[in-house]
Amino acid sequence: MDRLDADDGASRMARRSIRRRLQAVRQYLREIGGDRHPKPDLIHQLRVSTRRAMAALECYDDLTPNRRTAWVTKQLRLVRKAANDARDVDVFLSRVEKIVEENRPGEFQALAARLCELRREALPELVHAWRRLHRRDFDRKVRKLLDRIRWRDESVPEPSFAATAQTRLQGVVTEFFAHSEHAAEDIASLHQFRIAGKQLRYAMELFAGPLNPRVRGELYPLVADLQEHLGTLNDHATAAQRLEQWIAEWNDPTLTPTLSALLQEERAALDAIVTEFRGWWTAERAADWRRRFNELINSPSAERVA
Repeated sequence: MDRLDADDGASRMARRSIRRRLQAVRQYLREIGGDRHPKPDLIHQLRVSTRRAMAALECYDDLTPNRRTAWVTKQLRLVRKAANDARDVDVFLSRVEKIVEENRPGEFQALAARLCELRREALPELVHAWRRLHRRDFDRKVRKLLDRIRWRDESVPEPSFAATAQTRLQGVVTEFFAHSEHAAEDIASLHQFRIAGKQLRYAMELFAGPLNPRVRGELYPLVADLQEHLGTLNDHATAAQRLEQWIAEWNDPTLTPTLSALLQEERAALDAIVTEFRGWWTAERAADWRRRFNELINSPSAERVA
């Protein structure tokens, strides 16, 4: 989580947070662009870093220059899309390779080979993304964006880091619990709840520092645990979608039976996890979380430096 003095102004907080997150995207993308066979974790970290950078830009959108922020956000979306395609294949390939190692059936070996081919096809887009940013002078445009971050409401003084953190985190918390009320309705609602949970987690990384230390010590692990639950659920939902896509696109009689069997397994696993999650995310748990968040976010901080 970001460490800044609680008395710093909002614009300084925004500038440092955004700079760090954009530097992380650039670093991971550069490493991937220079590696013919990047490891799956590197692609995963790139995807996470783009999400964190986009979350920071969104949280500080009233402090940043609109046109430059829109351009940088567009580039981040392109990078995230390329990383998503490669990462989804990595996750599924890991599972299929484990099946091959344990049982070694020929049909799974054939599928693993096809997935390896898909990964090779996805990697050039990440290299292209790195070259595109370099060609478009990404670093210079980021510097100009950072230089133009400022408090823009001249009618009131710029608030402190602590005051800004409390207001903005409370807004994200309110949005999170609005989604929580419909989370168990269907897969689409669970997906939206997962996104709201990610936004809350990223906002806590940005803003938890100057608040009550229990926000960081007690509430952040709760959100991380929630994301583990929803992440597993999303992995199965994504795998099912990919399998449906591959069955339709490949139309390969040698692979379709294997893909169809895996699709049935993914759907069954997804149903089981959804049922388990609905039993875990109860109205009582949601109410307890809401009470704890509101209490700790709005209570006086016991520390001045995050």
